[in-house]
Amino acid sequence: MSDARNDFNTHWAGMRQVDVRVGAGYALLGNVLLLAVLAFGDVSELGLQFSAVAIGANLLMWLWNDAGIRDVSVSTKDIAPELQDLAIVQEFRKAPWVMYRVLVLALHVTFATVLVIGALG
Repeated sequence: MSDARNDFNTHWAGMRQVDVRVGAGYALLGNVLLLAVLAFGDVSELGLQFSAVAIGANLLMWLWNDAGIRDVSVSTKDIAPELQDLAIVQEFRKAPWVMYRVLVLALHVTFATVLVIGALG
């Protein structure tokens, strides 16, 4: 039973790690595109609508990234007992998961704030 559980955990953690990387890429791309629209387009009459899109997009991207980080952090609790003594497992468990989640939130709030100020300011 332990092998099946470990295989599932390894597969699930791997999928969620990919989700975090893809989500970070989408967040960067989405904010760069919104910034390009702001820089090269005329949003003077659409400031409120642009702000709503910027806030909504960053909220969704934050939810995606935060859920992925949370799931990867939870996967550290389900590592098979025979792997507990590996150095990489020890380091993986010590990762500052809460700090990662707060950092991602701070980045999305910053991106959204800059875009809203640019659109309305």
